[in-house]
Amino acid sequence: MKKPNSKQKQAAPLTMEGVTKMVKKVVFDSQEELAMMVKRGFDAVDQRFEEVDKKFVSLEKKFDDKIDNMESRFNQKIDGLTNRIDDLSLNRATREQFLLLDHRVGRIEQHLKIEPKIRTVK
Repeated sequence: MKKPNSKQKQAAPLTMEGVTKMVKKVVFDSQEELAMMVKRGFDAVDQRFEEVDKKFVSLEKKFDDKIDNMESRFNQKIDGLTNRIDDLSLNRATREQFLLLDHRVGRIEQHLKIEPKIRTVK
């Protein structure tokens, strides 16, 4: 037989109160630990949602900037086309003016006895 070591604790006899204290300690500690784990999980999920929200905000800003940029470029192109059309309409000779000038040139060529150039418009 072994001799009891004085440094080792002697096991206390189990009583209902002792068992109840042990169960409460294990259960309450487990509940607190579980509650802390759940809290950390929810905090992590909240942080991820905040990061996603920030990314959506920055993405929305990028799209808004690009749309504004495209809109201004389209407006500039439309203005340029409008200016070109206006310039063409103001500086282009009308068909009547061209026919009148063609008739005059033809008469001068006949008078000077110059061979007429080929004309496509009649």
